[in-house]
Amino acid sequence: QEGLATYMETDEQRHIGRGQSDVFQMMMRQEVLAGIKPLSRINTVSGHDWPFNSAYLYGVYFFKFIHDVYGEEAIKNLVNNYSNNLLPYRVDSNPRMVTGKTLSDLWPEFSEYLKGYFDPQINRIKSQNQNPYKPLTKDYLAIGLLAKGEDSSIWYSALDFTKGANLYRLVDGKSNLEVELNSLATVDVSDDGNVLVSQLEYCDQYSQYYDLYLLDDAKLQRITHCGRYRMAKWNHKGEILALKYEQGIAQLDVLNKKGELLSTLWNGLEGEILSAFDVSDNGEVAATIKFGNLPWNLYLLQGNAWQALTKDTATQTNPVFSKDKILYTQSQIGQLEAYSLILNTQVKSRMTNTLSGIKQVLPSELGHAIALRYTASGYQIASIEQQSYPALYERPLLEKTTQVVPELNLNLDSPYSPYNSLLPSYWLPVWVNDGNLQEVGFFTSGNDALGLHSYIGQITYEKHHKRGLGNLTYIYNSRWLLGLQKTLANTSFSDGVSELETQLFAGFIYPILKVQNSFYPYLAYVNNESKFIGDELRLSDGRDIRDVEVQDNWLALGLIYDGLRTSLTAGDASDGWQASFSIENAEVVDNSYVEGQVLNLSARHYYSLSWGHTLAQRLFVGSGVDTQSTSDFQLGGSRSDAYIGPGIQLKQRKYALRGFESDLAELRGENAFIYNIEYRLPFSWFDHNVMTPPVGFSGWSLRGFVDNGAAWDNSESLQDVYTSIGGEIILDNTLFYYLNIRLR
Repeated sequence: QEGLATYMETDEQRHIGRGQSDVFQMMMRQEVLAGIKPLSRINTVSGHDWPFNSAYLYGVYFFKFIHDVYGEEAIKNLVNNYSNNLLPYRVDSNPRMVTGKTLSDLWPEFSEYLKGYFDPQINRIKSQNQNPYKPLTKDYLAIGLLAKGEDSSIWYSALDFTKGANLYRLVDGKSNLEVELNSLATVDVSDDGNVLVSQLEYCDQYSQYYDLYLLDDAKLQRITHCGRYRMAKWNHKGEILALKYEQGIAQLDVLNKKGELLSTLWNGLEGEILSAFDVSDNGEVAATIKFGNLPWNLYLLQGNAWQALTKDTATQTNPVFSKDKILYTQSQIGQLEAYSLILNTQVKSRMTNTLSGIKQVLPSELGHAIALRYTASGYQIASIEQQSYPALYERPLLEKTTQVVPELNLNLDSPYSPYNSLLPSYWLPVWVNDGNLQEVGFFTSGNDALGLHSYIGQITYEKHHKRGLGNLTYIYNSRWLLGLQKTLANTSFSDGVSELETQLFAGFIYPILKVQNSFYPYLAYVNNESKFIGDELRLSDGRDIRDVEVQDNWLALGLIYDGLRTSLTAGDASDGWQASFSIENAEVVDNSYVEGQVLNLSARHYYSLSWGHTLAQRLFVGSGVDTQSTSDFQLGGSRSDAYIGPGIQLKQRKYALRGFESDLAELRGENAFIYNIEYRLPFSWFDHNVMTPPVGFSGWSLRGFVDNGAAWDNSESLQDVYTSIGGEIILDNTLFYYLNIRLR
């Protein structure tokens, strides 16, 4: 569906959409050169494959292949046939009715189509010498725009395959990690060494906007709040020139070092899009701008108006001043190459000829430049030897070309309604076999287009007792939580008697959000009623349990802290802290089973070592305060009670302690303690997916662990600590193309 969406957005004649872009051509050309990926790597969305947008890239070219070989009508028939299938997930067999071949049979034909499509491009590029280059960094998932430091160093942000987003300083051929980032960022360095960063951060708890930061003593100091400044540069006066978008309108603001607005240098109009700019040593501003329906070209700010530096149909991006020249990249007929333009004469010349692609170029020593390159295995920074090449193709713009700004028909607007998008779009069968209890049913979930409403639902029918069961959870605005669960469980005293538990829960979370460090205070309530059902409700000692009902109700107040970071290869958290504290009270909510309070404290810490190895630690302490009857903790086994909703800790009493049975009396008590430490090897991702049945095998990892735990009553003191040493194999899988399943 990602490829179909990209194909539908693409208009070759109007030069609209990613499917016709030079960037997608360059990326797919690299795939052809490196070897086209097998269908088993493409037929599901992978979160750890390169390129990161493989489903979109391969998908749009696959639909181009269908269009060119089988006709436009075939695409419509493919969509209609799949939509009309009574049985879901018939992806492989769906094309047979249209093309006479399964998707697996079409893939080799598609591969040959790609080779035929790109061989002329490859041969054209190879007909001229390519620039010698020397890589200066390893490959990254993504790299932001580069900036030169005052000591000839290169500053850049990058998404690392193993460490997430960070700010780096490249000096003397070595990349030094300076500070962690919230996201990929833009960076600039002043003549006196001040480092300016624009990165994402939360604003008013709902939106993420770009704000400006100064690097001070290896820490980022935020100088704007909810500023929407996507890019910023130092000017010749030591002030900040920042690009801002407000309701789709661009403007360039002048700020002081405290982030305070001094003036607005330029206000754009609707339909004028500024993507990147640079400031010269004497204060000149050059930018890449798209005016209306005109192509992207380079402009120089003269007063409050822009003077065109280039006037052609190619796309020019990322200008950088270099004395009397501007260096930039130009994308054209599938190539992204570096160019230079002399400001006085506006004569431009091509500097590179590459099979890959150049995203940005910076001046370096004589005859060389620093280039941000795209490769078949990631982005990298390289020193590239400058050469002179003829222009690829010149097609000047007509001087009388008019700017066309799309008109909005506000009469078509209507108030937002979540109901259509809330309808379930899938269902999964459910079968549970637990001794004499057998459940069959289905599972589904969904959310509206804006993500305000979300739900999870499972409805089953239990055959032995002939009862309907279910689990329904609804979340509004990521803050309000409602749920209803009805479950059956076997009892230890009779095969014919089961415990029916009905649980109603509600909660409110007030997130205090930041990209890296967030807090979640919450209030939650659970009403839990349990009773026994069955054919014979009289025990062997004569007791009648027909009317035994237990109200195990709790009210909880808690706080969650989340400062975890992850990476492409980790599969789990790889760095940071996560902690939670809660106090649960049984007395204020009419609990007929337990009195008193329970305190819970939990902390996790992850430390990333080299090459994606991770050291993980976890501490849990639980304590029953003035409890009567029992609300005992039970340690053991490999599974814990599930959290209710997004991390709410409420009536959670069972905790895993690997290597021990789940019902040992020695590991049951009103108080509990757990400490474990794990050494986690990085995931090996192979992302192999089959379509019949629709099952994917994503990756695997090995872990060694040491678990320590103890449980004791209030009348006792901590005595014995139980310890186990072992290892785990983790297998990550996908079912039905998008449902992630982890096996241990």
